[in-house]
Amino acid sequence: MLSVDPDLSALPAPLRPLVGAALAKESRARPAARDLLMALIRSP
Repeated sequence: MLSVDPDLSALPAPLRPLVGAALAKESRARPAARDLLMALIRSP
């Protein structure tokens, strides 16, 4: 995972951006757990 982006194609399309953000290589780019939770709650 250090040199290749993860394959998120098996995930439902609405989850891909959230999971992709959570797996960001740079820790500062990753959303906080609270932000992820809020995005999931707001997601249809």
